[in-house]
Amino acid sequence: MNTAHRSGRLAATALVTALAGTGLTVAAAPAAHAAASDAVAKLPISSFSALAVDNVHQRVFVADSNVGYYQNSGTIAVYDFDGERLTTITTNQQHVSGLAVSADGSKLWVGLRERVEAYDTVTYQRTFVASVSSDTCGRDVAESGGQLYMTAPQAQYSSDCPTATTHVDGIVNGLYARTGWNDSGDLLLEAGAGDRMLMGQPLNAKAPNPFVTVFDTSGGSLVRNAARRFADSDGKGALNLKDMALSADGSKVALADASAGTRLLNSDDLSDAVAGYQPLPAGAAASAVAFSGDGTYIARGAAASGSTPDLLVQPADPADATTPLEFVFEGSLDGDRVVPRGMEWSADGSRLFTVTTNATGSQYWLHVIQPRPSSTTSASPATFPTAPPRRWRASRWRCAGGWRPTARPRRSP
Repeated sequence: MNTAHRSGRLAATALVTALAGTGLTVAAAPAAHAAASDAVAKLPISSFSALAVDNVHQRVFVADSNVGYYQNSGTIAVYDFDGERLTTITTNQQHVSGLAVSADGSKLWVGLRERVEAYDTVTYQRTFVASVSSDTCGRDVAESGGQLYMTAPQAQYSSDCPTATTHVDGIVNGLYARTGWNDSGDLLLEAGAGDRMLMGQPLNAKAPNPFVTVFDTSGGSLVRNAARRFADSDGKGALNLKDMALSADGSKVALADASAGTRLLNSDDLSDAVAGYQPLPAGAAASAVAFSGDGTYIARGAAASGSTPDLLVQPADPADATTPLEFVFEGSLDGDRVVPRGMEWSADGSRLFTVTTNATGSQYWLHVIQPRPSSTTSASPATFPTAPPRRWRASRWRCAGGWRPTARPRRSP
């Protein structure tokens, strides 16, 4: 067993209940403890590049980012949906840079230093796909519109990566080619519903006012639709992008902006949505964002310290005022913060896969979080017991809010 199943603390500052028909509002005392599931696996990697989920076979793939030397090998750790490690794939003298799962779940696309390979998601048999431009920095890989796209940073040394010119390449109809799109910095790609793909630019010395844009990939090529930069005329308010996601129906774009928190935009023109999400807790810098595939939830990851939450899970509809579940990761059992680009959901919204790291970024953990009972199809109201049941163990993360997380009973010693 390489996975720890640990209960969690469910804490609330107050529970306010409106009594039906009376108009009377009662504020309950802070809740004690209720159990919640958090399966945690310690990852066999000391760096991180990508996370991908195969919903057909219920597999989770986590890759390292061993880009320091051109002959370094890469590691892809493979887990099931319960957090048990099934196997580890080693890419001989080719560091891994980018993962994506095919739409039918049959292939894991793997970006390597000088080529792209496909691994069968059942047998893990490797197939050569294409030779690509040499990569020193790490690339993103995304499948959209039935084609495979990847970034290709042009840098001789890793110190050049933050400002390197990055091209977007594609394997379209089986042929590798440049798409013509490029800009400075380590460009990010994210595929979503409706044959749409996001491209975002991290803040860097050559891009003081980075962009995000939406591509239509339905025709076998990249057609740019909406695009947006965020700085005002004085240069203030520029995007500090760490992650991005398209909602399940493709109508919204969420950005994890380390400076501004979670930005919610309309995907058709990238204007601000009428209603946004509440700010992240004070002291938390946005690092990751992900919508559940069933459209129910959004997860917002952050880098925070102490008792400040590192992860909020809440309804994807910003008009739903249900209090988010708040998770605090801290210490050797959990990691200390959510890594950028380190969250993915299962398609049915039953599990959130979250990669955390320690303060120095040298150790990594995979959390498998279930925000609702698996026997239900929608979130259930939380209950707040007045005393902690003895059969539950508290962990170092907490949940605060109006949902009941999945519980796993364990007897105390």
